[in-house]
This record gives sequence, structure tokens and C-alpha cells, in this order.
Amino acid sequence: MYIEKTTAAERMIIRDAADFPFVCVSRARRLLMRVLADYFENREQKQIDRTDAENLRDVLDAINDALYEAEVTYALTVGDEDALGVEPTLEGARRAALVRDVEHLRDVNADMKL
Repeated sequence: MYIEKTTAAERMIIRDAADFPFVCVSRARRLLMRVLADYFENREQKQIDRTDAENLRDVLDAINDALYEAEVTYALTVGDEDALGVEPTLEGARRAALVRDVEHLRDVNADMKL
């Protein structure tokens, strides 16, 4: 889709913002294609052993994680505060900033005591 009412510079901003979610979706699609090819396409359906089931679960978890990251990143980019995953992500960022501030103050205090 070409966004007509934007300048080239604005489209670059959009591309930069959408790059990470697109990478996540692209990775998920590649993994899903692998699962489909390995377990479902042109094959007689048969039971899989425990190791294959665990491997399949790992791949499906990775697909889910990649899609989740894409959704959250997109929601954060467009400011959708109600989207699933946004609040925990923002809370994690707030906590990380507080920890960083506490560590900085601790380092400053330690330097002052020397």
C-alpha cells in the first residue's frame, strides 16, 4: 500500500517505525511455513513422537512470540494504550527507568564518599 498524502521523508519515518514489527511478522511466517512443510504438506498424517512434538511446540511458541512482539510494537508506535501487551511493556519500561535512576544515585553517592 502506497500512502499518497505523505512526503518521502514521512514515508521513511513510517518505514522506520514499521520495520521491527514487519521483521517479526516475516519471521513468524517463515517459521509457520516450515511447520506446514515439515508436518502437514504432501504427507500422510501420522502420529509424531515426543521429540517432534516438543520441537513443534517450540516453533509454534516462537511464532506466537514474534507475532506478539509485532502487535505490541505496532500498538506502541501508534499510541494504542488499550492493546494487549502495551500496559505490561510500559510498566516494565517504567520500572527499568526507576532501577536505572536508583543505580545512578547509588553510583553518585559512592563517588562522593571517595
